[in-house]
Amino acid sequence: MERVLDCLKKYSDTIRILERVENFESYSLSLEINNLTTSLDWGDISFISSLVNERDVVSLSISVNEADPFSFNLKENSNQISLWENINTIIDEESILTLTYRVGKNKVDSTISIYELEVFTDFLLEQKLLFLLNHFHKNIDLSTLNKFEVHNDASGQIYFQNSTILFASVNRSVETYQPATNETRDIVLRNRILNTNPQNFSKYNFIPNDFSGIYEGEPTNIFNLFNKIKVVFAASYLANVSDIKSHNNTIQLGIIGHNYLEVTSDIKNLNFSFANSFYEIYKWVYMNADINDRIDLARNIITRYFKFDQDKWNLPLDTLSSIQSAHAIYLKENVEKYIETKNKVAEITTELSVKSRDVADYFITTFKNNNLTLLTYFISIFIFNSLSDNSDKKIFTEEKYYLSMVFLFISACYLLITRRQFYRDLKVTVRYFYSIKRIYRDIFDKNELNNLFNKRHFQYNVRNIIQTVNRFSWIWLVEIILLYVSSIYFTYFL
Repeated sequence: MERVLDCLKKYSDTIRILERVENFESYSLSLEINNLTTSLDWGDISFISSLVNERDVVSLSISVNEADPFSFNLKENSNQISLWENINTIIDEESILTLTYRVGKNKVDSTISIYELEVFTDFLLEQKLLFLLNHFHKNIDLSTLNKFEVHNDASGQIYFQNSTILFASVNRSVETYQPATNETRDIVLRNRILNTNPQNFSKYNFIPNDFSGIYEGEPTNIFNLFNKIKVVFAASYLANVSDIKSHNNTIQLGIIGHNYLEVTSDIKNLNFSFANSFYEIYKWVYMNADINDRIDLARNIITRYFKFDQDKWNLPLDTLSSIQSAHAIYLKENVEKYIETKNKVAEITTELSVKSRDVADYFITTFKNNNLTLLTYFISIFIFNSLSDNSDKKIFTEEKYYLSMVFLFISACYLLITRRQFYRDLKVTVRYFYSIKRIYRDIFDKNELNNLFNKRHFQYNVRNIIQTVNRFSWIWLVEIILLYVSSIYFTYFL
């Protein structure tokens, strides 16, 4: 209530906020005013009533020098001003005033006022999870949209929105979404009871979708809180056993799959930002009425991928892709076949890398052989000339010159043929990569298939191989030119 403070600052420079508290039922603001410079005006004291929604009631309790307080109902003007004038006569510049405003909230058409969102959020964050869920259970109607109108924001922002819960500025008009039908919710809840043991979670009819939403601007604490609850509920819907302990605010999960996981974590300081995959997996598992095979497969993969400690949960983003791929193969055979197939694909991708390197190695080997042949020929010319009786004669005769041209011509042709063969082999390798990828697209999920056959990594290898071959081709060509120029020089100019 910054506007209330601004209104009172003209009376004193020493206004201290004693307490600000807001919950679902009420909002209260306590102030202490010292060193008054002038008498207080009733209009300024009761200014807060203009900021309070009509459906709510607001009262004021004022104490002078810690004496018994006077009480005012600011929605009723009768006798309020005259009583205030009597109080004002006992107030002087040395008086210490304690003002306590209290707003009683009334819920009308599933709408509740929020006067200071940060204070209200702090209240929620201070609650243990079990108590927080009790507040939500009492104040949120799951059959309609529950609107929380934020009064201390004129920007028209949406802080959190889904089909069940909306936190937005009071002056913001929004498009509403149809809440989940009772039939849909009942199916999800029934599947949870049949496939999990939720213990304390079973007291509440919330589903993870109730805490998944959108926002505008930067994510606020209220959004982060709902996101945390969403992950907690999603994990509980997937675990074999789940529970919340109120005495130490911990969540307990037991998951039986490929491994057995027993998780006990303090919710207050736990980082859930790396565990959003739980919600995506929950949506995929519970999207159909029959979830038995899906939830078993999910547990198998989760127990292999899920890492946790007291401060952080970590479930990789590609976990859902692995589960979906496992399910696709499960529908044909079983999970073991999925693992076998994935290992086979890993062998194929390794083979492709080796094959690509072999193509480049073939060109480099050809370059070395050509070098050895040319150097052997030209060195032998110099050696034979130095050992001959007429060593003062020209090193290159016309016969040696023409023979050298033949060797250099053959070397140039060999370069062109080898490069053509290189690009042909490389093209075959690239086609093989994409053909194998197409073969497995009916087995693996698209995202996981792209991870196994990483196009960017493959193209990076191809570029490196082409750059290597081009570099050696230039060396080869420069060598031919140098030997050609040298032959002409030693034949006609030396």
